Amino acid sequence: LSLLKMIAKLNTQDNILRYRKNSKLLNRFTNYTIKMGFALHLGWAIEGAIGSDHKIDASYLGPNINLTMKLEEATKSYGVPLLLSDALYEGLSHCIKSYCREIDTVKFFPDKPATHLYTIDVTPSVLTSRYRIKREDNSNVQLKKEDLTKSMMNPHFRAYTLIQEDFMIRT
Repeated sequence: LSLLKMIAKLNTQDNILRYRKNSKLLNRFTNYTIKMGFALHLGWAIEGAIGSDHKIDASYLGPNINLTMKLEEATKSYGVPLLLSDALYEGLSHCIKSYCREIDTVKFFPDKPATHLYTIDVTPSVLTSRYRIKREDNSNVQLKKEDLTKSMMNPHFRAYTLIQEDFMIRT
C-alpha cells in the first residue's frame, strides 16, 4: 500500500507537479515528469554487512535480489511504475489480485523458469482521488490497508508461513 501511496502522491501533489512546469527543467528535458519504478518479489536473500569502522551498510545477495532488480529495470520498458512477480502475486488475496493486471511472461535468466509480470494501474489518467483508482469499467476502487493486511496474514501467503516457522525471523 505504501508504494501505491507514493505513486499516487507523485502524480497528485502540487509541490511535486510544479517541477513539470519548471522552465529550467523544460529547457533541458522535453515533457519533463518525475517517474519512479518499483518492483516487488517474494523470495530469500542473504544479508551481509559491508563498510568500515565508521559506517556499516547492509547488503543483500541472492537470485531473488537479481530478479527484483530485473523487474525494476523492466518498469521502464513497460511504462508502468510498479511490477509484481508471480511469486508475490500468488500469495495475495483474491481481493488484492482483483487490482492486478498481468502484462507479460518473461524469461529473465536462461536457467530459470519464466516469470509472470503483474502491475496495478495507478497512473495520472486513472487516479480519481487520494489513493483511489478507477478500474477500466469506471467503477471506483478504494485500496484499503485492511485488505493488504488480511492478504499478508493469510496462512497461504508464503511470507507469513516463513515468519511462523522460522524462529530467527520472529526474534
